[in-house]
Amino acid sequence: MPRIFLSGLLLFSLGLHAQKIADFRFSYDPAGQSLPTLIHQAESNFPVTVFYKKAWIDSIRAVSVSDNKFLSILQASLSNSGFRITIKDDYYLFIYPDAELITGLGVNPFEEAQVKETWIEIGDQSKMQPGVLTRLSGYVSDATGEVIPGVTISVDNGSSGTISSPLGYYQLDLLPGNHSITYSYLGFESEEKKIKLYSQGALNINLYEETSVLEEITVEEGGARDRLTNTSLGKSDLSIYAINKMPAFMGESDVIKSITILPGVSVTGESSSYISVRGGNYDQNLILMNDIPIYNPSHLLGFFSVFNPDMVSKVSLYKGSIPARYESRASSVLDVKLSPRATSPFMAYGGIGILTSSLGVKGKVLEDKLTYTVGSRATYSDWVLNAVPDQDAKTSAANFWDFNSVVEYQVNSKNSVKGTFYKAKDSFQFSEDTTYSYDQMGFSLAWNHLFSNDLLYNLTVSHSDYQYETEGEAQNYQFLLKNGIQQSGIQNNLTFSRGMHSLEAGVHINRFLTSPGSMSPNSPNSLVVPTTLSEEHAITVSGYLEDEVKLTESLRARVGLRYTNYQLMGPLTTYTYAPDSPRNENTTTGEISYDQNEKIADYHGMEPRASLSYLMPWATVKLGYNRLYQFQHLISNAISVTPLDQWKLSDQFIKPVISDQLALGIFKNFQENTLEASVEGYVKHYQNLIEYKNGANIVLNESLEQVLISGEGKAWGLEFLLAKNKGKTQGWFSYAYSRTFIRTQSRHQEERINEGHWYPYYSDRPHNISLSLDHKITNRWSMGLNFKYASGRPVSAPAARFVVDNVTVAYFNERNNERIPDYHRADISLTHENKVKKNQQFRSKWVISVYNLYARKNAYSIFFKNSPGAPAQPYKLTIAGGMIPSLTYKFEFN
Repeated sequence: MPRIFLSGLLLFSLGLHAQKIADFRFSYDPAGQSLPTLIHQAESNFPVTVFYKKAWIDSIRAVSVSDNKFLSILQASLSNSGFRITIKDDYYLFIYPDAELITGLGVNPFEEAQVKETWIEIGDQSKMQPGVLTRLSGYVSDATGEVIPGVTISVDNGSSGTISSPLGYYQLDLLPGNHSITYSYLGFESEEKKIKLYSQGALNINLYEETSVLEEITVEEGGARDRLTNTSLGKSDLSIYAINKMPAFMGESDVIKSITILPGVSVTGESSSYISVRGGNYDQNLILMNDIPIYNPSHLLGFFSVFNPDMVSKVSLYKGSIPARYESRASSVLDVKLSPRATSPFMAYGGIGILTSSLGVKGKVLEDKLTYTVGSRATYSDWVLNAVPDQDAKTSAANFWDFNSVVEYQVNSKNSVKGTFYKAKDSFQFSEDTTYSYDQMGFSLAWNHLFSNDLLYNLTVSHSDYQYETEGEAQNYQFLLKNGIQQSGIQNNLTFSRGMHSLEAGVHINRFLTSPGSMSPNSPNSLVVPTTLSEEHAITVSGYLEDEVKLTESLRARVGLRYTNYQLMGPLTTYTYAPDSPRNENTTTGEISYDQNEKIADYHGMEPRASLSYLMPWATVKLGYNRLYQFQHLISNAISVTPLDQWKLSDQFIKPVISDQLALGIFKNFQENTLEASVEGYVKHYQNLIEYKNGANIVLNESLEQVLISGEGKAWGLEFLLAKNKGKTQGWFSYAYSRTFIRTQSRHQEERINEGHWYPYYSDRPHNISLSLDHKITNRWSMGLNFKYASGRPVSAPAARFVVDNVTVAYFNERNNERIPDYHRADISLTHENKVKKNQQFRSKWVISVYNLYARKNAYSIFFKNSPGAPAQPYKLTIAGGMIPSLTYKFEFN
């Protein structure tokens, strides 16, 4: 079946290429139409893109030819007009002036174009004061609505100008009259505006990504040259354009699935939205959505992530050299930015898929000062479970919904406000007896104030609330189990740029509240005894200072320092234990009760963050170091998050995780930045990693310190990346070799795992290979391919079994002594878009995708069953064991 599908897909794509531009024929005679109208009809019906200037050919009419072929009509109509036609790669056609013919005809189409150009009138003509300088101001944004700092604004061919501020704001003092203003920024098309300035007024500008017709259609996000020269080490940026190109599960573009293609990033299991970065655990990643901390990034058992792709503008992953402004997690930072991405007063967007649908609106109002977007997604996946020939599956259910809104308001030239709200709910039920659900809610409010073009102040207030619930319906054991975590924060940030220096400084305060768990009877007949564990309260106060400096043309450095003080506060009652003894119920000596706001535990430390970039003739070498503290821990005895897990704050027994990372990278661009290659190596050292005693029970355990132990960790790795940024075929290939180990050393036997020797950590997966390709078949059709390979993760296999009182008990002599089978999967997609013009009012696309193309039965986990006369035999659990096709329709209009 996979071979048949691939063959059909290949024949289909070849069929699209079979016809060339010379073969495209109209079914009617278009004589008399203007050439722009003719070209529009050709682009709508044929796989062709025509590049031209409308003013040149607006007055030329199509002539009649005998074969009604598009190319023949163009050639006949442009005969002796002063223009020539060039065809590139069979599907791109260029109309441009012929210098010799123009001279001979005495006609210059450029002069005609200037006469027809539109002049923008600014201000009130009755208030015009000749000879008096008049203020012109505005904001520069990209096509998504994100402001662009550092845009070069030139007036009248460079006679004067300025640069847009960190808020994208600019102002010019000009004499009243006619002016030509050019807006330029690396990676974007330059925009020229001709204005008639009468009095003070505003002119807002949208810049569009740079496209080079001689190199086909390309998008340079951030600029390959900039990535070569900046100080970022271990940082990857993905635009929503790159994410949308990748094949996705059920046609839904996904932030988390996209970053797993990057070197050093792997998922914990099939369909999971929990990632391991450079061997770290999945709770060691700080995940932000417009500065809202996200504690569970998954929807629908991990097949989807919480980030609505219709609202995402940019994704940044920091694997090393993490900037000092970010609070601590031990491995990485995933910073996801949402923005309205609106270019008109009202726009609607949405999508319909096999499992999910989405709908939203966005726009710019109040003279473009207020931009907004509101969007929601929901699933209707129960019909899939009902179609499965298994009774347990038929009585199961899984669904989710989420809601996002982002509002930005430019108060004036110095102030802007941005608000974000997020709400989501997931629910899944197995065999009618247990229902798992979780709710997430968060908001952030950011105020930016520009003291000057050099000094920017930011104040951000945020809140995140994540709650788990498990509802059991077994007879006489109906129960409701709850736990959760809340985080509230306030950030004060200053950014100052002048000369060679770019300084950042700030003070952050965060408050944490965890609910370790409560269980209550859910029926009058339930035998469940109510149990509630005490809440935990903590506060962190952090300050940071960082400077990025350009020392020479070839040498740049970023040096930062973050100081954090953490305090666990009462009320709380904890046990005390005998000195020099393992912590267990037999060594307790009493209890200590702490009052409201009384300090229980206090940790503080410096977190240096530094990186260096040196540009040499043959390559760029970068060196980076960072130290990170982590005070929140996800307590779980499963490889992927379950509703029985809980978040735990550091206390007097469970110390914060501390990680130190040193990284070295070599970066090289080829063929005028078309190809990027990099090699990065790193070493990491962990202190106070969480590990579990044998037989640890974490559910509703009021003394977790009795089943948790502290471990030391070490990790190292080498990552290779090759990316192609231009041309009809784009994409990247990555390979990473990495190892992560842990050991627990103690004088007490019960606190030593594997006799205190080093053993593989749960996220240790030595080999990771990723390939992502996007091929533009025509200007409307494109094809994407993903391939992922990863070594199997470690698991513990029983060495023997015993029968005690007719109960079989497994015996494990070593932890993580085996591995599940290696993981590999290929996905493919075919996309048809009707968006070929940047100002097109209705845009849509169809996405046909196949997840797990060759139906690989990857192991999600391994379990063991008794086998008579032999050791327990392993069996694997597979989540997506077959090829999963999907069809999705996405639209947007204004």
